[in-house]
Amino acid sequence: MADISDSFDVIVVGAGPVGMWLAAELHRGGARTVVLERRAGRPPHSKALTIYPRTLEQFAMRGIADRWTTEGTPVPSSHFAILTNRLDFSFLETRFPYTLFLPQRRTEELLAAHLADLGVPVLREHTVTDLRQDAHGVDLDVRTPAGTASLRAAYVAGCDGGGSVVRARAGIDWVGEPSQWTCILGDTEMTAPPPGRALTLNKPGGSIYMVALGDGRWRLATIDHATLGDPAGKPVTFADLRATAERLAGTDPFSRGASRIIRASSCFEQFSGLSVS
Repeated sequence: MADISDSFDVIVVGAGPVGMWLAAELHRGGARTVVLERRAGRPPHSKALTIYPRTLEQFAMRGIADRWTTEGTPVPSSHFAILTNRLDFSFLETRFPYTLFLPQRRTEELLAAHLADLGVPVLREHTVTDLRQDAHGVDLDVRTPAGTASLRAAYVAGCDGGGSVVRARAGIDWVGEPSQWTCILGDTEMTAPPPGRALTLNKPGGSIYMVALGDGRWRLATIDHATLGDPAGKPVTFADLRATAERLAGTDPFSRGASRIIRASSCFEQFSGLSVS
């Protein structure tokens, strides 16, 4: 297990999918690498779940694609911004002519196992609070469970999200605007799931996106005009998800309460039509 006092060629800040994959690839290239993550554990919810063909090809190049394909749900097409016309992946000349749906939490677990196989350490509860660059490297101030520490490396890679300390200290502006809409996401069980493995339903009052996760569970995202202006931090219950789905679809698709319900920011736009794959 690496210690905070060890020396590294590259420090990767952020243990999400991007940070962990970057650390793995740098290690394979010969760099001594460590990943610092401020959170003690992974979030219980997974906003993201889509893995595209090129990503699976990258996994296949490292001999680990089957870790994802044996668990994920392949779908030969995918919506784009809830548009009725779908993106078709089935004609691509690849071993993976589909999008693969697997909750991000599971992807992070698989990537963490990949890092463990390579011997790349991930240090959790290590928060980078500041950094300074000179001609030979970078010094980081890090808050750890044992107290504050200083760590030096030749390079630092900022994979720490929208509030990146690394990006801010590098003087790189955040280009964009805060999300103006909110929607409800839920991983659920349904009494009458739609045919196929994914569905995009567009109605005058909003849109619904559904995708099968396996084991009888479905990811459901509702974009309801009646609740778009709700505060992002407002508590959400299964009853809220049931109500918005019934309002948009005209039927109650659920059998039991959702195992996971989260509210997430959204920037989708609404369209009309129905698409099933």
